[in-house]
Amino acid sequence: MLAAIAGGARKPADIALQAKLPHRSGADPYLSQLVEMDYVRRELPVTVPRHKRQTSRSSRYILSDNYLRFYFRFVRANLDLIAQELYDELEERIAEHLRAFVGMTTFEELCREWVLVQARNRKLPFSVEQAGSHWDSKVQIDIVAISWREKALLLGEAKWQKDRVNRRIIRELVAEKTPKLLKTLPDTGEGWRTYYAFFSRVGFTEAARTLAGEYKAALVDLEALDQTLLES
Repeated sequence: MLAAIAGGARKPADIALQAKLPHRSGADPYLSQLVEMDYVRRELPVTVPRHKRQTSRSSRYILSDNYLRFYFRFVRANLDLIAQELYDELEERIAEHLRAFVGMTTFEELCREWVLVQARNRKLPFSVEQAGSHWDSKVQIDIVAISWREKALLLGEAKWQKDRVNRRIIRELVAEKTPKLLKTLPDTGEGWRTYYAFFSRVGFTEAARTLAGEYKAALVDLEALDQTLLES
């Protein structure tokens, strides 16, 4: 089950298939135990209302422990090298893919933690009730913080790429992704306030900074992210 999730299966039916269980619903009791043991985390889009979260079919499962993620990505996949004590080759393989691994598994979580720290320090324009992400068949957004009471959203993108974030990424979130997300909210998002934050490993182009300024969006590079989390 853990190997199936580490391999990319997220839905219970897909996990059951990859784990070679006899029935599509066969993963459910095992997933419940793994969640209780804190090896696995059940996630939902934060835009799912609280009264629907228990029965929502939008859930996905991920490994909750970074060490387990590392184990399945780099250790279990290279047991032959370890058995033969070919540690230099193993180190080269890890170094080759470590940056992408961090981007896929950790960076978004750190960005969401930044949002929570800012919320606890009352540095956001509304009181956050929950922070996470949003996904459905039409749109996916890395960072979403929501207040149902205040009808307010903070939407963000986390980019671990080697190039600086450009204005296309800013415009895509604001003009294309935001309307699609708002349609999933009660009353198709009528009356909701929307704020933005963008996170980048290497920074932002001048054009991106100018466009972000028009929307009063927060721009957070790796140094600023690290400083905020260290001070929390």
